[in-house]
Amino acid sequence: MRVPPYFPDTPAVREALAARLALAAQLDRDVGRILDELAADGLEDDTIVFFWGDHGEGIPHGKRSLNEHGLRVPLVVRVPSRFADRAGHEAAQATTDALVSLLDLGPTALDLAGVPIPDWMEGHSVLGPHARAAQVVIGARDRMDAVSGFGRTVRERRLRYVRNIL
Repeated sequence: MRVPPYFPDTPAVREALAARLALAAQLDRDVGRILDELAADGLEDDTIVFFWGDHGEGIPHGKRSLNEHGLRVPLVVRVPSRFADRAGHEAAQATTDALVSLLDLGPTALDLAGVPIPDWMEGHSVLGPHARAAQVVIGARDRMDAVSGFGRTVRERRLRYVRNIL
């Protein structure tokens, strides 16, 4: 196991990282089972799947952190071919380096479903007829467990500004 350089290479850290990898493997099996059930029920071509990860438990550089490791999470959207024209892309598999906030998932789901996005809703569609690219994304940390203080961050394509407030 490769221990990231910001963690001490100790047996306890290795055990914690191994446990996270085991949970990820179990998650992969569970998601595969759910996708198989959709196919068995004849719903595979009618279902848009959103799948994203958490920021990690309260470990150093995890979700308590306003840096890239603390805020960048995996996001996979599976759009069946029957919705490809609505999604605004031709390829069955496409990747993007666009800035996306998890607040964008609600507006995106509505847009893909053909439902108007309410003006009061935060975020914006990233796939669909009303999709638009974000210039910045904003993040925040407030009263996380035993961590005092709070912080704010603004991320644009090249740079991130972080303000830690005690």
